[in-house]
Amino acid sequence: VAVFGMAATIWGADRVAPGMDLTAMMALLLAIGGSNVVWLTLITRSGRSAEGGTEESGRRFVEAQLAIDVVSLGAMLWFSGGITNPFAVFLVFQIALAGLLCSTRATLFITLLTVATAGVLLLAPPLPPLSSLVLRWATGLSIILLSGILGAFVVLYARRLGRLREVNAQNERLAAMGRLVGSMSHELNTPLATILLVSSDLTRYRGEMSEEEVS
Repeated sequence: VAVFGMAATIWGADRVAPGMDLTAMMALLLAIGGSNVVWLTLITRSGRSAEGGTEESGRRFVEAQLAIDVVSLGAMLWFSGGITNPFAVFLVFQIALAGLLCSTRATLFITLLTVATAGVLLLAPPLPPLSSLVLRWATGLSIILLSGILGAFVVLYARRLGRLREVNAQNERLAAMGRLVGSMSHELNTPLATILLVSSDLTRYRGEMSEEEVS
């Protein structure tokens, strides 16, 4: 979906800001789409082969994917005006994703990589002069899209986190019930074991005892 969205954005941008290197941008877009297929294959194979370390392996794939996304988006922006492109704000989205999905160290790395990418984009050829109306609408659209995507992701992440908390609470209740049943079994086993021991002794020595002693 992102690749098709970027293709539509490039097509629309070429209509209002001609002069961009469409050949390089489309080639880069195809490379991004191909990388998505490669990553999907690697993650699927990792999930099938790994048993105990699936979660850790999956997190490493996410961290690597975010780093590649930062570089890919930076390369796309290089051919489309650098920081003068209103959609350059989408670089910040990778930091938000890293904060929600990655470790602290990986988030710091993604942040530094994003800052370095933005610094390199300062040297990129700027967009051709745009009318104030086009620039205003493009900037507004980029902010609206970024806010919508980030908001939707946070909502989905919060729902998933809520479900995980519910499952964890249910597991804790089941564990508490198991401990209670174990304690009850222990308390019942103590007198039952004594009764069984006495009964065994009575059965063993009954032949040597009188009726009065048995009674």
